[in-house]
Amino acid sequence: MKRSATVEETPEEVLARLEQYATSIGITPPWPGDAPVPLSTSRELRRIGVEAMSYVVGLGCCIAAIFAYQRLDHAIAIAIIVGCVLGGALAMSRGVPLALWWTVGFAIGGALARLS
Repeated sequence: MKRSATVEETPEEVLARLEQYATSIGITPPWPGDAPVPLSTSRELRRIGVEAMSYVVGLGCCIAAIFAYQRLDHAIAIAIIVGCVLGGALAMSRGVPLALWWTVGFAIGGALARLS
């Protein structure tokens, strides 16, 4: 069984080798220039998606708390809102990504519903 050794080459050496190969097969080597810059990477898109989803979760929880307070008996609505806030606090302690917005949404929604 053969072992292949790792060869360290500089970018200039690789470019020169590729130019030699291109001329040997009869094509003109491309001129080195600036590489095209990707518009966005998947990591950036995921970060933007999580940030947008966090706002949607917070807004949805706030609306749910207000509707619960309007449609249900006040004691039941308060129990549901407090349970959701405590559940969100527990999820925050365990590192769930959107738990902060869940908790803030229910807390603000409950406060708005109670004070209105």
